[in-house]
Amino acid sequence: MILILILILVTLCGRVSTTRDLLLSLSVPNSAVSINELLVTSIVTNTGDHSLRLLNHPQTVLSHLPTRVFHISRGNITPDFTGLIVHYSPDYVVQKNNSDDFTFLDPGQTYERIHSLAGVYNFTGTGPDNSGKIVIVKAETNCTRFKISGGLKTAPNRFNSFAQSTQMLQSGCTIDQQNIISEAAKYADQYISNALTYLQTINGYTPRYGAWFGAYGPQLAETVKFHYANMVGRAMVTAYDCMPDSCRDGAVAYVWPQQPGVIHFCNWFWSRPPYGSNSKAGTIIHELSHFTGTVDHVYGEVGSLDLARSSPSLAVGNADSHMYFAENSATLPILTMSLSDPTAKSIKVSVAITRKSPDKSSETKQVSYNGPLKLPHNKNSITIVMVGETGCGKTAFMSLLQNLFQGRSALELEDLHDKTTDSNLKKSCSQTEKAKLYEFKTPGGGFTIRMLDTPGLGDSRGLEQDKINQKDITNEISKLGTIDAVVIMSNATTERLGPVTAYALQILVTIFPRSVLHNIGFIFTHTRPLSFNFIPDSLPPELKKSPYWFLENPLALLIKHNTIIQNETRTPRIIRKSVEEIYGAYEDTTETLDEWLEWINGCPPQPTKGIQELYNRFIQVQSRLDDLIRHLEKLSTEEKE
Repeated sequence: MILILILILVTLCGRVSTTRDLLLSLSVPNSAVSINELLVTSIVTNTGDHSLRLLNHPQTVLSHLPTRVFHISRGNITPDFTGLIVHYSPDYVVQKNNSDDFTFLDPGQTYERIHSLAGVYNFTGTGPDNSGKIVIVKAETNCTRFKISGGLKTAPNRFNSFAQSTQMLQSGCTIDQQNIISEAAKYADQYISNALTYLQTINGYTPRYGAWFGAYGPQLAETVKFHYANMVGRAMVTAYDCMPDSCRDGAVAYVWPQQPGVIHFCNWFWSRPPYGSNSKAGTIIHELSHFTGTVDHVYGEVGSLDLARSSPSLAVGNADSHMYFAENSATLPILTMSLSDPTAKSIKVSVAITRKSPDKSSETKQVSYNGPLKLPHNKNSITIVMVGETGCGKTAFMSLLQNLFQGRSALELEDLHDKTTDSNLKKSCSQTEKAKLYEFKTPGGGFTIRMLDTPGLGDSRGLEQDKINQKDITNEISKLGTIDAVVIMSNATTERLGPVTAYALQILVTIFPRSVLHNIGFIFTHTRPLSFNFIPDSLPPELKKSPYWFLENPLALLIKHNTIIQNETRTPRIIRKSVEEIYGAYEDTTETLDEWLEWINGCPPQPTKGIQELYNRFIQVQSRLDDLIRHLEKLSTEEKE
C-alpha cells in the first residue's frame, strides 16, 4: 500500500524566500495488525533563513484534525475517506490571528506531529499493492509503504444521525443558539431554493454562473443542479451539534461523511452574519453540499473564483463554490426602472433587495438600505451635479454610486449607465451627448439621490459645441430647484491642469454664482494616495479651498479584470493579483465616499435660480465680446487692404 501526500504541505503567511524553505519527512510502521496501530509521523523542518508562521490548514500535515491529509492507494484503488470534512477560511484565520491556529518555526527548527489513520480511512476494500511503485505528489519528502494484516476499519465517535428526520434536531445548544440556527437554516433553505430556480432558468453562460463554476457545459451544470436539488429543504430538518469535540485550527464547522444530516458547529461559526457573504446560512450550505458529493478543492472566495476560471470540472464539485453561488457573495438587487419615454431625461430607479435576506416574504418587499455606504443623516435626499472635462469618468463614477447604493459587492459591480445618452464619438469628444437626470431610491424609499450627468466641457468639436453643452447644463440645473453639491471630476495623473481642463474650470466658475462655490468639491479619478500627482495650487483662485478626494474606480478595474481573464496567457497569479486589486480599490473607495457623503450632509442646499440668471448675463457679455472681436477683426482687415 502506498502513501501519497496531496496538495500543498503547508500554507505560509508572511515572508518566504525564493529557495525551498521547508523539508518534510514521513514515517510509518512497516506493518500493523489493525488500523488502530497505523500512525504516520510527519516532521517539518524550516531549512530557510527566516522565521515562518504556518497555518494549521486542514489539508496539510500541520492539521490537528482527522482530515484528508494523505492519499492512500493500492494500484488504482483507494480506501474510502471517513474522516472530518472541515469548513475552513484561511483569510478569516489570518484576520483573527489566534496563535493556536498556527505553527511557528524558527530557522533550523523542527516540528513533529503524529497522525492516526484510525477512523479516517476504511481499508476493507483494499489489499497489497502489486505494482511496487511509490508516487510522490508535490512533496519534498521521503516515502514509504506499509501492510495491514487485520482490523481494516474502525468507527469514529459517532453522533446519532438524523438524516431521515422531518424536523430540526439540536444537541448541546442554548436557547439563543437554537434561535440563531433556526434563522440561519431558514435563510439557507431559501438560498438553496433560489439557486436551484436560477439554474433551471438558464441554458448557457451567465456572469453569476461563470464566476463560481466557470465555463458552462450541460453536464457540468447538471452536476451543480443535482447538488442543489438534493439539498432543497434539508437545512430545516438537519441535526446540529453545538458542543463538538473536534474543533481546532480555526475550523468553522465540520461533518463526518458517514453521518449524513449532522453538522457540527465550532466557535467561529457564531461570529458570522446570519446571511450574506460568508454567513451562517452559507456555512450550512457548504456542509450540506458535502452530503451530495462535494469536496474541498479550495477554500475562500478568491480561491473559488480562480478554480472556476482554471478548472470548471473541479469547481462544480467544490463546496465553497456552491456556498458563494448561493449567497452570490452578497446582495443581488432587482431593479425596477420606470422610463415611459426612452428619450426622457429623467430616469427613476426603485431598488428592491431580494437576496441579502433570502426570506420568501421579502421577494417584492422593499427593505432598509444595508449597503456599504453611510448615508447622509440630516437629509432624506441629495441632488448632485456631475461636471468636468471630457473623459474624466463622470458616467463611470455615477454608475459606481448606483451599484453601491444597491449594496453590490466588489465582484458584482455592473455598468448601469443609460447608453442612450452616448454619442458614440472618440474619447476627445464628449461621450455623454446631453445632460440627463438620474434618480434612484434606496430600498424602502428612505433616501433619494438625484444625479445630473452632464456632457464634458472642452469638447474637441470646438467652441460652438461647448456653447451648446454649457446651455444644456445650465438649463438642466435650473430645473432642479436646489442642488446640494457640484462635483468636478478630473484626472489626477498629471501635476497641473492642462489647457482643456483649465478652460473647463473657468467656464464652471463663470456659470456658478459665488454662493454655490462652497458646495463645490473635486474628485480626482484614476489615482490613489501614492499616485496622486495633481498640485491643488494650480486650481483657479475661487476653487483652491474646495475639498477634494481621490479614488480608483473599482468598476473600471473589474471591467479590465474581465478582459484579463479572457486572455489565454494569463496565469493564476495574475488573476489573483487582479482580484486583490479590485477588493483593495473597493474598500478604499467606499471609505472615501463615506467622507464625501458626510461633506454633502453638511452642505446647505443652494437654489438654482441664480445660476440661470448668471448664465444669461454671461451669454450677453460673451455675445458683446464676440461682436467686438469680429468688429476689430474687420477693421484690421480693412487697414491691411
